[in-house]
Amino acid sequence: MSPWYDEPIILGVSAAQLWLFVSPLLAGAIGAWLTRWFRKKDDREARRTEFVANKYQEAYFLVCEALEHPGMAPEEAFNRKLKLERAFNTLDLYADLKTRESAKAVSEAFARNADWISYEPLLTALRDSFRERLGLEKLNDPVRTLKFGLILEGQNTPASTEPAETAPKGGS
Repeated sequence: MSPWYDEPIILGVSAAQLWLFVSPLLAGAIGAWLTRWFRKKDDREARRTEFVANKYQEAYFLVCEALEHPGMAPEEAFNRKLKLERAFNTLDLYADLKTRESAKAVSEAFARNADWISYEPLLTALRDSFRERLGLEKLNDPVRTLKFGLILEGQNTPASTEPAETAPKGGS
């Protein structure tokens, strides 16, 4: 007597012969499903990385735009503070611990009404986090900003390439 799987079950085909036909189809279907699942997972991770990197970039540029200089009109200084506020809100949602600590130090300096606020640690943390998210090498150079002051009648205020830490808190 032959084993059960050698007995014809459908149209004279045994279970063993049927398995030889079905198993590659089943393996292919499982392989296709796993490939799709891993690709979707990678796509989600890539979108998340890109989204957070864009938020770091947005916050970085908002902080750079928020830097004030002496002699700035009060309404311009206020508008720049609004940009800084938006940057802090963005960082509160998306930033890593180091960047949030740097943002906290800047906000505490504002709360103390400090005359000078160092933006360099915050900008450096933002730059480093952004580059890390994108898989770029870490830079050891200090962050530099380029700010053009307003040229008012009778004044000459040239462009400045000061380190970010020397930016004054407010215009007065």
